[in-house]
Amino acid sequence: VFVNYYYLQSLLKLLLPAFTLKAFTISLSSIFFTSLVWAQSGIYQNNTMDLEHTQLSGFSDDGRVKVLLLNLL
Repeated sequence: VFVNYYYLQSLLKLLLPAFTLKAFTISLSSIFFTSLVWAQSGIYQNNTMDLEHTQLSGFSDDGRVKVLLLNLL
């Protein structure tokens, strides 16, 4: 009985790091994919707090192309 107990204990010591690594990888990937889904959901794309969005495109309000400083560098 004691031999079997020590065998199981040594087997657990060998397998525990692999299980913790797998659990960490699964939890990290699930957090990553969940954040991607939340970022593409409608509540984050709408202006729910009535904040003014800055225009980051290369076009002004009347359709003319802005001169970007990054193109000049």
